Amino acid sequence: MQFRFSKPLTPYSLPLIPSRGSSLLDVIFGTALFLIVFLGIFGALRLSFALVESAKLKTGGLALASERVEYLRSLNYDEVGTVGGIPSGTLEQEETVSLNDVSYTRRTFIQYVDDAEDGSGGSDENGVSTDYKVAKVTVSWPFRESTRSLSLITNIIPTGIESIVGGGTLRVTVQNAQGVAVPSAQVSVVNNATTPAISLSTFTNTAGEVTFSGAPAASGYQITVSKTGYSSAQTYSVGGGNPNPSPGHLTVGEGQTTSSSLSIDVLGSIAITTHEVGTTTPIGNVAFSIRGDKTIGTDAEEDPVYKYTENSTTGASGERTLSSLEWDNYTITIDDTATSYDIAGICVPQPLSLLAGETETVDISLTENVAHSLLVDVKNTAGDVLSGASVRLYRGAYDTSSTSSSCGQSFFGDGLSQGTVAIGNPYSADVSLSGYQIQTLSNVEVDGVSRLSVVLGSL
Repeated sequence: MQFRFSKPLTPYSLPLIPSRGSSLLDVIFGTALFLIVFLGIFGALRLSFALVESAKLKTGGLALASERVEYLRSLNYDEVGTVGGIPSGTLEQEETVSLNDVSYTRRTFIQYVDDAEDGSGGSDENGVSTDYKVAKVTVSWPFRESTRSLSLITNIIPTGIESIVGGGTLRVTVQNAQGVAVPSAQVSVVNNATTPAISLSTFTNTAGEVTFSGAPAASGYQITVSKTGYSSAQTYSVGGGNPNPSPGHLTVGEGQTTSSSLSIDVLGSIAITTHEVGTTTPIGNVAFSIRGDKTIGTDAEEDPVYKYTENSTTGASGERTLSSLEWDNYTITIDDTATSYDIAGICVPQPLSLLAGETETVDISLTENVAHSLLVDVKNTAGDVLSGASVRLYRGAYDTSSTSSSCGQSFFGDGLSQGTVAIGNPYSADVSLSGYQIQTLSNVEVDGVSRLSVVLGSL
């Protein structure tokens, strides 16, 4: 037997393909992509849960509102009303109801309606301004960090022919500083002189009005209007400090319409700073008084009773901001005796006009108090302040000149003594400025803290 051997196998090696590991950029990109997908899914799930929860709460609120509306419809027409409302009844205006461990607030508002179909007000064909009743049921509930609500409205029609229920009509209009209607303003009406007593709140319509037909004929209707972020307005009662209120509480006559217009607007603020005259060094803890021009009546001596007065102090840094101020003209004063300071300069006109929603800054320069001082304001005929004017004040041996500041003011303090027309020996003053007529004044009175306004006419 013969054996044949083949050639020995030639070793063969496969080429090695180098492998590449993941770089840091790949890891970051992959992680970011994973997070985007994960967060998207998580956000979708969270939104789904929120929608389910919101729908569940809304369903509960709708059930409570529907329950109240159906109950109202089941009542006799004369029974439809609320405690303290117009019309009056036995239903609570506001109540807290628990449903499925959720606390809901249910508010019921009912009022008469003067149907325009048969004329309204004085043009009503049958003289009945209480044609039917409208009921609004609002249910609100907490949801996450907010409050949600829904409302149902239904008309309650009397059986048979409409009849006169007595009383009159109370109409309240709310407007802003420019006389423009303020919608959604809260109007509160209180009258403890009626039987039963009245205490209710509602909101103005788009025309800024709310009407209460069928209001019992009586005096003493207290009206208060307000809105978030706005000032408030009200009627006032007769009191020892205000025996002649204006506006006073309202009176509704039988078959008559009583109208009242009250104004509110966006709140503003005044920032007050006090510092040494001629420097920016603050003077802290300075007591001051501020008073608005608006009045709410007169006292027994027929002096005005002001709506806003306040006593305050600047802080340690010489600053104080008064917020929640309504539009008005404000006068700021500093008691020189109590503070040991005189006002040597104040760059804003007194009184300061604060517009609705605006912030004004009042910078007050102070100097040490003296027994008698005079602050001179120099302006042109247009009311603009004039800086650089020469102001000379003289009397006998006293003869001092000063240049008006950038605020158009010159202060005289040291060496002044009392001088008035009544007691004699008043001062004289010469005021001049290039391009303007020289103004010479006699009988300039100085008595304690005094102030003089000088107007220069152009040449």
